[in-house]
Order: sequence, then structure tokens, then C-alpha cells
Amino acid sequence: MHDLKLKIILSIVISFFTSATLRSQQLLKSYYDFKKTKIHEEYYGTAAGVKNGAYKEFSETGSIITTGAYKNDVKIGQWQYKVNGSTEIETYDNNGDRNGKWLKYCPMNPKFKTTEGSYKVNEKDGIWTEYFCEFKSTSEVAKIEKQETYSNGKINGKCVYVQKNGDKAEGLIVNNSKVGEWKSTDKNGRLYLSKTYGKRLEPYDLIERVSYFVNGMYRQLKTLIDCSIRVSFEVPSRFELE
Repeated sequence: MHDLKLKIILSIVISFFTSATLRSQQLLKSYYDFKKTKIHEEYYGTAAGVKNGAYKEFSETGSIITTGAYKNDVKIGQWQYKVNGSTEIETYDNNGDRNGKWLKYCPMNPKFKTTEGSYKVNEKDGIWTEYFCEFKSTSEVAKIEKQETYSNGKINGKCVYVQKNGDKAEGLIVNNSKVGEWKSTDKNGRLYLSKTYGKRLEPYDLIERVSYFVNGMYRQLKTLIDCSIRVSFEVPSRFELE
């Protein structure tokens, strides 16, 4: 019986403070002009201006350009922005850090994304993809323009870059620097250029090795550096580095 009374009293106290907190929340507004005819921001918060709850930002013409939510003046949850005709979406955790999906949509065709990726504690993480923003109809599929792999805010992993004519370059980047072999192919997937970065050739440092086709014949160009002197020379296709 005693425990039941304590639970009832505790419930009443919690309800009282919850109601008091809700009553302290107000719908606040800021304006672009002194006459208060053009709303700039609309949000829930305390009389002191601390944001708590839903938030909206308006353009001077009255359209919504930002939506989201605050908790004690810290951004939380999903936020959506209108920027130069496109929509951007980002996600915050309860500490106000970017954690989760980040999206941007094509202004010419809002159905398609131009950028998608994710953040981990305010740093880009995982695969980030950008798409060409040129669509004549809603039935077309977005084409990849760039795809990079991130870790701790740096590019670390396989990357792909595509030109409008269909040419594609792909390879590995470690700590924002190209390493290993990078291949370039045309729109039909035929290899026309190969570069190798970061391989050691005693007593030189191999800066890059380029393979290409001239008049249908295979050629290679090696660029070496020794004692700060840069040397480039063409070698027969049968020349291979160990």
C-alpha cells in the first residue's frame, strides 16, 4: 500500500513538471522587417529564446527553405534545406553531430538525387556518390558522375570518375592520394590509358607509369625522379617492372 502511494505521488510530480515544461514552450517568430510582415523564422522555444522543438525558416517571399528540430538549441534529427532550387537533407544525432544520411536532389528534376552519402561524427564516411543532373524525363535513370569512399573524413578506398562522354577513370585513393594502377576506359569499356602511382623502382621513385594507344599501337611512358631530377622516357610495350 505504501509503495502504491509513492508511485501515485511520483506520477503526479512528473506530470506537474512535464506540464510546466510544456507551458514554458512558446511558438516564437523572427522577422525580416521592423513592421513584422515578413516571417524569417518560426520555432518552439522558451521565453529566453532557447530553441526546443520544430523549426522553420522562410524566404523573404514566404516559401519554406529550412525545416528541422532543436533540443536545447542543438540541431537533432532530420533537417531539410532548399538551396538554389535543389533540396538537401542531412541527419543529426542528439548531440548535434552529423550522423547518418546526407542527400541532395537535382533542381531540374527533384525525383533524382545529385549527391548521396553519410556522415559519422561530422566526417564523411563510407561511399559518396554524385550523379549527373541532366534529365529530360522522369523515366530516365540517374547516371553516376563520381563515386568516392571515405574514412575519417578522407578519401580512402576505390573511386570512380565518369565524364559526360562516357569515359571513366577508376582506381584506389589512400589518404586523399592516388596509389597503384589507375585505368581509363571509353564509353564502350575499352582501356585507353593506365597510370601507376607510388611504386618503387631502385634507385628511383616511380611517380607514374602511363600506358596509352597511338595510331592503334601500344606505348608506355615512365616518369621517374632521382635526386630531384625528373626524367621521362618512352619504353617498349614488353618492358615490365618487377
